Formats: sequence, C-alpha cells, structure tokens
Amino acid sequence: VFGSLTGMLTTMKALALAYNKDMQEDKEGLFDALDTWLECMEMATLVADGLKVNAARTLAAAQQGYANATELADYLVSKDIPFREAHHIVGEVVLAAIDKGVPLEDLTLTQLQEYSEKIEQDVYQHLSIESTLDKREALGGTSRAQVQKTIAEIQTGKTEILNEQVVGAPGKQQTKLALKQVKQRLNAQKAAAMSVRRARMSDVDKIYQQVSYWSGVGEILPRSRDNIIHDIQNFVVAEIDGQVVGCASLYIYEPGLAEIRSVVIDKAFHHQGQGKALTQYLLEFAHQMELETIIVLTYIPDYFAKLGFGVIEKSSLAENIIEDSEPSPDKNPEDEVAMAYQVNRAK
Repeated sequence: VFGSLTGMLTTMKALALAYNKDMQEDKEGLFDALDTWLECMEMATLVADGLKVNAARTLAAAQQGYANATELADYLVSKDIPFREAHHIVGEVVLAAIDKGVPLEDLTLTQLQEYSEKIEQDVYQHLSIESTLDKREALGGTSRAQVQKTIAEIQTGKTEILNEQVVGAPGKQQTKLALKQVKQRLNAQKAAAMSVRRARMSDVDKIYQQVSYWSGVGEILPRSRDNIIHDIQNFVVAEIDGQVVGCASLYIYEPGLAEIRSVVIDKAFHHQGQGKALTQYLLEFAHQMELETIIVLTYIPDYFAKLGFGVIEKSSLAENIIEDSEPSPDKNPEDEVAMAYQVNRAK
C-alpha cells in the first residue's frame, strides 16, 4: 500500500503543471493498493474475532515509553515557557525518569520542580493516560469519545460517514461551533492552571464553611453538611497554595440539562478569577458529559453574561427547578434572573 502511494506521488511530482496523460498511470497503483487493503482488512477481522483484552496489561503497556512527554511539553507551554525551552526541559525530565526506572507521572512534584519552577500540582492531571487519550478528539482520533462514536456507527450499520458534518468543516455554523469548543477547552486548561479540581471528601468541611457563610448573607441557598457529603462528586474546588478558597457544583436534572450552583469564593480571594475558573471548568465538564444546556439562577446576570450565558424566561423552567430555587429572604425575588448556556456538542 505504501509502495503504491510512493509510486503515485513520485509520478505526480514529476509531471508539469496542468493535465498530462501520465496521470492515467495512477490508476494501477490505486487499484492494487485497494485490493491489498481489503485483503488486510479481512485478515485483521479474523485476528480480532474473539480477541479478549487484558485491561491491566494493556494499561501498563500504554503507560510505558513516555508517550505523555508531549503532554508535559504542552503543559509547560501553557505556563508561558517557549516550546524550544519546554522541549529541552522535557528531555531532561524523561532522562531522569529513565534513570529511576519510573514513568513521568510517578516522579514527585519536588523532583519535577528541579527542572522547572513553573511545574505545579496540577501537572499530574495532564500526565495520566486517560487525559492523554481524551485530548485526541479529531475525527477518527483515539479519544474514548471518538472510539465509542466509531463503534456505535459500525454497530448501527451507519455507512455515510463522509457525508456527516465534521467539526471545523467549511460553513459558518460548524466554524462557530468549532471555535466555541476550542474556547471551552482553553478555558478549562486555564482553570486547571489556577488549580481547579474535583472535590474530595477531605474538602467537605471547607466547602460547608464557605457555603454557610455566603448563604448566611443571602447570596446563595443554604446547604446542609450531609447534603454536601451526598453531592461531593458534583463539586469542584479552587485552590491557592494548597488552600481551598472557592467551590461550585453542577446539579444534573435530566439528560441534557444541568444547573451550576453554589459558586462561592472566600472574601480574601475575590477578584482573582477563581469564580470564572470554577464556572469554566464545569462548562468543559458538561461538554465531556454530553450535556446540552446549563442553567443558572442568579442575581448577577452581567457576570454570567461575560461567560457566554444568555437570559431566558424563568417561567420556561420546569416546576421542580423553580421549587429547588427558594427565594432568598435578603433579596427581591424579582431580581433573580434565569440564564442558560448552550454546550452545543457536535453530533
């Protein structure tokens, strides 16, 4: 197949501009390559039939070879380090990991910081094999979403793949959607750089403390400690120097619809972008969860408008959503505004 490709490219390269009868010579190489390719597919089917994957061994093999070195380089570039310098740093880190006989993600933060002070705790979420794969979202890529999409198309007998709309294809709507998704990912990367992460059980008391304070002054709805424990998997937190300084949660009402709740930041850390980072992190998480619409009920619509939310009629929301949003005794119910953000996943 590659021999036929090389022959065709060589023939075309040697031709003068415009049509030439020698272009007919590409047909033989094309047909030979297709015959060989189809035979290879038949053999691959026989090899894969009944194949059982050893998940543990496969994962261990995928974690070898320092394939995530590129992710470390991209991480350093996101920290404003020139790629040429980042490439050099990663080379030294890889050599150190080889000497120690460990993968990059097993190096301690102290060991990594010997090569660059810009490396922080959030680096580990970029080095995992899951993160490395999920970033390969191009059509036909190796991300889990793309692999699952391909399997679903094969199982349903869908064959008109070339006729599907491709993210980034020509067209104003697709271009707009592609740019929006790129912006979501960039915003999520910025949020990660500000040490936004999924909440853990050890964060419950700090989350409860902040939620209690801001609910006490009428800014958000109160939540009990038991409620926070029950919903801890829905929370994200923002850290500064290892200290939790803010939180937010994503409550899913139904497939395709969720609400961002309890966005609060410690008073001592206001105006540092933590609230924006928390919201952007949840919007990217909503994208990964294949949610379609994210709503907020807020007294500060201008803030959420800057993040891409649009005002909607409060009466358009389901009764259970309205019931969940008890009016604050310190606020005028008429001042509460319903807003929505359209995630717009590509189908």
